[in-house]
Amino acid sequence: MPTIEIILGYWMGFKLIAIFAVLAVSLVSGCSSIEDIGLGGDDTASTVFSDIPVPPGFTLNESESHYQLTGTTRSGHLVYSGWEATSELVIFYQEQLSSENWTMVSINVTGYSGILEYEKTGESLYIEIQCDENDHAVLTIDLVIN
Repeated sequence: MPTIEIILGYWMGFKLIAIFAVLAVSLVSGCSSIEDIGLGGDDTASTVFSDIPVPPGFTLNESESHYQLTGTTRSGHLVYSGWEATSELVIFYQEQLSSENWTMVSINVTGYSGILEYEKTGESLYIEIQCDENDHAVLTIDLVIN
């Protein structure tokens, strides 16, 4: 006949297993609220990043782009390509981002390339522009959480 200590030992072991199972389920279901999206199309990215304009004629490189959503928090790395001069892209972003309530932190442009840095409450935005002599441009847009 089992003693009370053996019964209590089994009961405590069962409680620990149950607690760990509940924690594991909570962690897994909590992670399901995080979406790491390799981008299934422009429409999703343009919705999530609607306050970060893309110049007309630029297309998203889906294989190099991704973003993550956790509730209302977002971050991402988006790569676009198109045809436009560096100076025109800088002017485009200066005009468009200010109308979306982004605050300019710094702009550094040299020749065919440039880096633009903007901030908004809780977020930093970095736009890297790489152009060649024929005005083929690659935009790398990084949005990070402050």
